[in-house]
Amino acid sequence: MRVVVVGAGIVGICTAIELIRQGHQVTVMDAAARPASQASRANAGLLSPGHCFSWAEPGIVSALACAYIKGQDRPRIGAPYSVALFKWLRAFVTQSTPENWKRNSRYALQLAQLSRKIHFSTQDIALASYAGARDGLLYLYKQGEAPSAAELELLEEADEVFQILDRTALRGLEPALSRSECDRFETGMYCPMDAYGDARLYATEAARQAELRGVVFKWNTHVEKLLVRGAQFTGVVAAGESESFDACVVAAGIDAKTLLRPLGYDLMIHPVSGYSLSYQGIRGSRPHHGGVSLSDKIAWSPFGEDRMRFTGFADVGYPNATLERRRFSALESFAQNLCPDIRGLQGERWVGQRPMTPDGLPYLGAGMHVGLFLNCGHGAMGWTMAAATARLTAEVISGCNPTISLAPFRYDRDFC
Repeated sequence: MRVVVVGAGIVGICTAIELIRQGHQVTVMDAAARPASQASRANAGLLSPGHCFSWAEPGIVSALACAYIKGQDRPRIGAPYSVALFKWLRAFVTQSTPENWKRNSRYALQLAQLSRKIHFSTQDIALASYAGARDGLLYLYKQGEAPSAAELELLEEADEVFQILDRTALRGLEPALSRSECDRFETGMYCPMDAYGDARLYATEAARQAELRGVVFKWNTHVEKLLVRGAQFTGVVAAGESESFDACVVAAGIDAKTLLRPLGYDLMIHPVSGYSLSYQGIRGSRPHHGGVSLSDKIAWSPFGEDRMRFTGFADVGYPNATLERRRFSALESFAQNLCPDIRGLQGERWVGQRPMTPDGLPYLGAGMHVGLFLNCGHGAMGWTMAAATARLTAEVISGCNPTISLAPFRYDRDFC
């Protein structure tokens, strides 16, 4: 089949690779000039099945309300203010019941585990090419904090390997936490199967290999419209010209919602902004492992020999200049405490919009039009889930039974 993939982020690139493996003729279109230019460009880099739980968690509403009352710096809700935003927020709240959270987190973990298995079993792309490492991730807790019983239950149910580390064991595994500035971490969960790597570098190398295998990339090409005849997808209009295809995969992140709306799809995707600081040229000690401070909502990855990236926060919508300054100031302070040798270095700033659904699960599988498929709405888990959602999409397009059921990820699922 002649298949067009709309979007060349980490999800779109992985989808193109899977489709070419299964014998399809593949064209990738993206408005950017190179791979992974938006949400995938400078994300946290964590491949983290060990902590892929839904953000719509029990108690989230009361916790945020309490934080606002106390003046704590918690997630903000920014423009654009619209009916769609309030519908999304209402659905997010609905998904935060214990039953919904557990169900959504179970499905997310299933996807993430499959993705990790595929990612490291194909071995097409060397770890070194994207500054990757497979030595596990740390999830850190301060005094009075701990992973919830429900989280541990889900990990055990899925046979996910993890270790709970006390203060001494934590510092034995990660000496960087012995510094006085990091003394606040009392407990940690170590997930040795988790990994990290630079998603943009991975996407760049994957695109290069895909092109060698025959994938056609059309850069600086904005897809303006999806063409249908009745209930059948027929092609796209891009850069003012129409082109026919047998099938289409919409992997366009935030833009998927706008692109599909004229065809009658009402996707619950809303931008949730994240921030990162990337440092290069570090001379001195760094953390050995990637990790996350759960209460700070900040993650880090030690890429290669002299790079570090710190990523954090989740603001609904687009931040204003004041909020951006506050977020980067907090990131910089945290980064200097964990890795003092970055002092004096200028971090490269990035603000990206994660395409978030209310339940934290992507849209996957066939749409209402024959030949039209969705692979979008991964939120903060695009890098963690990309290999699996690409494989599942390619299986469905090829007429195979998907490795796992796509029913929980349907485009028309009810969030309320």
